[in-house]
Amino acid sequence: MSRANDFVPSEAGSILLDDPLWKASDVTKNALTFVAAFGSSAAPLLGRRLQEDCLFDTDDERLRRQRSTLRVRSEGGKSLLTYKGPAIPGLIKIRDEYETVVADGAMLNRILEELGLHCWFRYEKYREEFAAEDVVIAIDETPVGTFVEVEGGEARIALTAAALGFG
Repeated sequence: MSRANDFVPSEAGSILLDDPLWKASDVTKNALTFVAAFGSSAAPLLGRRLQEDCLFDTDDERLRRQRSTLRVRSEGGKSLLTYKGPAIPGLIKIRDEYETVVADGAMLNRILEELGLHCWFRYEKYREEFAAEDVVIAIDETPVGTFVEVEGGEARIALTAAALGFG
């Protein structure tokens, strides 16, 4: 799990589960997994969609050294700028997070570059999200593997991880 958390920045108050036991090669079967684990309470939030992320940092890697992230995400013609502060050590990743919608992601990338930041890591992933029992469960399909992220309160995250076989 720590390898995945180091590679893919997870959201505030979340846990990223590496190499899910139930991952299916056919992504349409993922919904069946959630229905089996959570019954009819598992509801799709957002369908499968492509997200393009660019992580920015200074030349001296200040953000990486302090375990923070500055990300521009583009998805379906919309873009978001997100800053994530350092995570508090523990099984569940908790960190300050600030996010805002931007009108033009490509222009924001250019502005950040003009300010001396550079995109040190760019990646694409397909994401699908489900809501179940006061948590949001995201399935991220990346070139390096499939990851599951569970967002919510600490107790509910633990219960959800256990229901998915990570107890």
